Amino acid sequence: MPELSQNSFLDNPKNFWREFLEKLLAGKLFDRLRFLEKTIPVPGGTTVRRAYRLFSLTERIIFMILSVVMVISAVILIFRVNGALLAGVPAHGGTLVEGIVGTPRFINPVLAITDADKDLTALVFSGLLRAKPDGTYENLLAYSLEISADDKTYFVHIKKDAYFHDDSPVTADDIIFTINRIKDPNIKSPQRPNWGGVDVEKTDDYGVTFRLSAPYAPFLENLTIGILPKHVWEKVQTDEFQWSDLNLDAVGAGPYDVREVLRNSGGIPSEINLRAFPNFVGGEPYITKIKTLFYNNEEKAVSALLSGDVDSLGGISPETAESLIKRDFNIETATLPRIFALFFNQNQNKIFADKNVRKALALAAPRETIVSLGLKGFAIAVNDPLPIEDKGSISYDGRLKEAGKLLDSAGYKMASGTPYRVKITGKGKTQVATKLAFSIATADTSDLKAVAEKLAESYKNLGFNVSLNIFETGDLQQNVIRERKYETLLFGEVVGRERDLFPFWHSSERLDPGLNIALYTNSKVDKMLDNLRKTSNTSKQQEILASLLFEFKLDAPAVFLYAPKYIYAIPKRVKRVILQNVNSGNERFLAVSDWYIETDTVWKLFVR
Repeated sequence: MPELSQNSFLDNPKNFWREFLEKLLAGKLFDRLRFLEKTIPVPGGTTVRRAYRLFSLTERIIFMILSVVMVISAVILIFRVNGALLAGVPAHGGTLVEGIVGTPRFINPVLAITDADKDLTALVFSGLLRAKPDGTYENLLAYSLEISADDKTYFVHIKKDAYFHDDSPVTADDIIFTINRIKDPNIKSPQRPNWGGVDVEKTDDYGVTFRLSAPYAPFLENLTIGILPKHVWEKVQTDEFQWSDLNLDAVGAGPYDVREVLRNSGGIPSEINLRAFPNFVGGEPYITKIKTLFYNNEEKAVSALLSGDVDSLGGISPETAESLIKRDFNIETATLPRIFALFFNQNQNKIFADKNVRKALALAAPRETIVSLGLKGFAIAVNDPLPIEDKGSISYDGRLKEAGKLLDSAGYKMASGTPYRVKITGKGKTQVATKLAFSIATADTSDLKAVAEKLAESYKNLGFNVSLNIFETGDLQQNVIRERKYETLLFGEVVGRERDLFPFWHSSERLDPGLNIALYTNSKVDKMLDNLRKTSNTSKQQEILASLLFEFKLDAPAVFLYAPKYIYAIPKRVKRVILQNVNSGNERFLAVSDWYIETDTVWKLFVR
């Protein structure tokens, strides 16, 4: 019988395996493999070989079957143990294609105004501080931050390993240059109002001091503004600032570096490609490339998402999100620090001078229906000027009955033959019939129109005659809100991460350009708002806020309805995406350097 060899297997595999089994069962194969014992000593190998030769044919078959089972079991066990000891860890690599509605013009923290501007600016630039997903702040470009006892002076030391994308270090000169550009009235930065009464000076190459004219607790938010590189921008004159190519070919110190700007035939950016900055002070981002594509409206952007042209899309509407969920898209959400409410204007309609009327309207607001149906669940119901969820201890029907009792006590009765309430005062020729009727002004957007319709329907059940005045957004802002020409206004307020209510409720902000659109006046509230801005003590802030909310409940200056959620569609393959306490849509990128697509496997022993 020929010897077992590689050549015999290649020449005739069938004969090779027949010969192999014959020798195995005859007990001669072990003799052929005895040379292995000299190279790899096997304890007990000789004993096993001798015993095997004494086996009967049946015993040899059983022995071989058990041996095969043992070997297979051992291999499976090894793989399982190895798998149990292995862990997946983030690895550098991968590309994310982000769809953005709108076209960026200013990738520049001094000038950024549109959502597209802010999205790109958040990826390309970094500030001294960075907001964390939990709503607190952490040092980014700053190494340390010290605040004086009177809360009016902030001392900042810059990290010496913080670099711009051209590998130039971030210094105090860059900080001062950026702030001075913001404060320059000729540049018209949208950030300028935030820096009034703030002086900045250099203490050394890596030290900056900010001096405030008065304590201002929300000032930490100012220090998140992205920093411009002075050596890149200093040759750009003020009158050229808005027109510089650097507004698109931007150089920052953020997690991503602008590598390519592609334009259409009209010179408008259609695509901007970013690459992870290896020297980013927060650590090199795991996702190597982010490609941003721009669309004129949400409909086109969603179409690109459905076709696979883009991977992710932020700021989508509740209706769109609902349809994407049905298509098994991954949706991430975060409650935004803004509230929507129905604001009363007593100057335009006298029925709102009656506190009982205002309270009745607040009680009868169908918040649950608005959130579940009008906003598809992508919001939380609120009953305060802050985005604090209202659990609704009283049912809608119970609130409606209570509201009816308030109106009855105020003299508003259902008029005979009509579904509306009327209050009769005076007699004879001096008799006056005051109808419960008013209009709701709001913007021509699908969500606001849906909310307005739900409100009108609910208030009709209570005996109000409600009409809707729908305006194009620009017209609403310029000709209705600024002129305070509305009886009620369904609109939103961005209270921000710091929950600064001063601009929206202080009496000094009643007239344009102030944001007190309820024209609310309360001297006690004014004092509390002033004190809230001046204190940085957390427990004291909570005490003031509690008193404020109590006053708002007494006065009912608006019907507080809901806080919307920011909605972001992003693939499941992108890990560690955390949306929480985002101030605006661009803050979905707060922790973008921690996101990852690719993974490596290592033993858990080496995972921190």
